[in-house]
Amino acid sequence: MGFVVTSMLKSNNHTTNFNISSKVLLVLAGCCFSFFYRGSFVIAHSFDGLIPMSYFYPPDDNVLQNTTDNKLLLDGRLHLKANIENLYFNVIKDHYSVSRREELKVSILPSIEFSFTVRDLKFIPIERSVQRSSHPYWEWVVQPGDIRPVASGSGVVQVVFPFALQEINANCTHNGVIEVRLTQSGEFIDGVYQVASETCAYFQFDLVGGVQGEYFPKKIANGRTESGIQKVSDDREITNYTASNFSDDYPEIDIKKLIDLNSQAVTLSGIFIGKKNYILSCQTRAGDFPDCNDVSLPSYSTAKTIYAGIGLMILEKQFPNIRLTKVTDVLPECSVKNWQNVTLNDLINMRTGNYSSKQPNADESSKEMVDFFLAETHAVKVKLACEMFTNKSAPGLNFVYHTSDTYLAGVMMQRLFNKFVEEGDFYQKVFVQGLWKKLSLSPLLNESKRTYDQVNQTFTGWGLTYKARDVVEISRFLFRQLNLEKEKQLLSFSLLQSSLQPGIAPASRKTEQDKLAYNNGVWAIEASDFLDCKKERWIPFMSGYGGISVVMISPELIYYNFSDNGEYRWLTALKELSQYFSVCEVL
Repeated sequence: MGFVVTSMLKSNNHTTNFNISSKVLLVLAGCCFSFFYRGSFVIAHSFDGLIPMSYFYPPDDNVLQNTTDNKLLLDGRLHLKANIENLYFNVIKDHYSVSRREELKVSILPSIEFSFTVRDLKFIPIERSVQRSSHPYWEWVVQPGDIRPVASGSGVVQVVFPFALQEINANCTHNGVIEVRLTQSGEFIDGVYQVASETCAYFQFDLVGGVQGEYFPKKIANGRTESGIQKVSDDREITNYTASNFSDDYPEIDIKKLIDLNSQAVTLSGIFIGKKNYILSCQTRAGDFPDCNDVSLPSYSTAKTIYAGIGLMILEKQFPNIRLTKVTDVLPECSVKNWQNVTLNDLINMRTGNYSSKQPNADESSKEMVDFFLAETHAVKVKLACEMFTNKSAPGLNFVYHTSDTYLAGVMMQRLFNKFVEEGDFYQKVFVQGLWKKLSLSPLLNESKRTYDQVNQTFTGWGLTYKARDVVEISRFLFRQLNLEKEKQLLSFSLLQSSLQPGIAPASRKTEQDKLAYNNGVWAIEASDFLDCKKERWIPFMSGYGGISVVMISPELIYYNFSDNGEYRWLTALKELSQYFSVCEVL
């Protein structure tokens, strides 16, 4: 239900495991730093394995309470560059052999440079969405972290913060942690980084190395500082809880049935119940991630709901029947021969009548579609999206999954927005400055992946990055819109209602599988037989490549799982939940 996407294609698939290190590397020097922190690694010349993630965990609260100076570090700018020698690089899976292509430098971090501010021992990067770089393979993202005094009066502090690598022109995301030691006077001492988890079906690896860098103490402009601080505050006001909290609150539920059985493939899984967001798992190959709330998650095809589906509902609310706009009236790139009478709604619903095969995912995994994903410019993407399939049936009938259709829908919505509303970027104006701000979502959603040219077109059907809390808030927003008075609704009620499938009326937009529906970017499954419901029960959900599911059971019950083993086994979790919650009740 996701899509096949690669960054680089290679004819010979090969999986490699190797180290770029020769000796043991880290010396635990607890004697030197035990005053405020239980230990610190002194960085030697080489690395030969993963560092236990527990090393990066924040100190106990009672340790920090002994800190009298909450301004241990001045605001400023940090520039990090990886040491290119003596790395530990262990390739676990490399379906397209990108690690063998030296020109891609996949084992080398990109140059990471960003401004930050400091508040109450919190290290707060100002730029917190995915950042482009000059690296041939990687883009990057940094998240808020902690500042830890090393020793009283030493003037040296440790800064530990999450970061992630994301592939250029793709959504594969590799999560890690960076620790640096700085002085209050502006000296950069040393640093270490580690990557030990990912949401990526075709490229997986462990990476540990040292970093060098520069620290420039500098006051950050008030506007940027306050924006960054407010967002961190919003994140921390949300009630996030752990798996231990869940077991205490619901001892009768078997938590093992809520987590993917192949747990090594899980980046993060959780469940929202009532007002509590329980993150059940966020393990890495070196132990649990320091803070599950800070894991960067790729949207993959959940963007078809979050961006394309909601985007259409917003436009339809403002301009009734805009969904019926013909493709050929807005996209001259698409010929009248294949696209006559195809509408924006047909694109969103993937029922254009243009396809090669109706077999599930046959077109989506075709060579033409791979070329579409690999294309970096809008001119190439739109040409392929318009021309790769020929007309086989009337529009609005046959469902054939094409991410290229959603891309064209994004182009149409951008142009219609500019024509009827205002100039400017549709995603920035409508989502970042509009809906995301209303929902107080994380800055990870402040940008989308885009084409690498002057057009700068958003991918629309994939390419967002977010936190777990973000998808919970978006899901709850969709449910709330169903029950608002008409004048308060932000979305087209008819489109939303037909997408979430409330009630027991026949499901809208069934696919080639009788119990599966897809409408306005939202999937739904008829689960009454599996759950032993007495009446039909259509459950809406979002789905993404590799094993990503966000299951919108009800406004007070939302399950999510982000994994990369190609399996979607959330019905097992739903079955367990049905023993204790009324999942059979229609919305």
